Amino acid sequence: MVSVEEVAELAMALPEVTVGERFGNRTWFVDGKAFAWERPFSKADIKRFGDETPPEGPILAVSVEDLGEKEAVLPPIMRRSSQSHTSTATRPC
Repeated sequence: MVSVEEVAELAMALPEVTVGERFGNRTWFVDGKAFAWERPFSKADIKRFGDETPPEGPILAVSVEDLGEKEAVLPPIMRRSSQSHTSTATRPC
């Protein structure tokens, strides 16, 4: 699994990317528009784990164009629980 710091390095290597904060979470922007951000697990996220303990650390969320792109970046087990948000792919880091 890729760490949040590895993602941060990759994001900052892209042209015109800046890093800032949105809603108290580290966020990467291009032209003032967020395309990736860290966030903590929400109550709904934790509930999806049922009896399993959620992984430690933040979630990395990435804005995607459509459901096809979302499915390309998420493993099959995570697609099932996140169909409602077609423009955002989230994954624990």
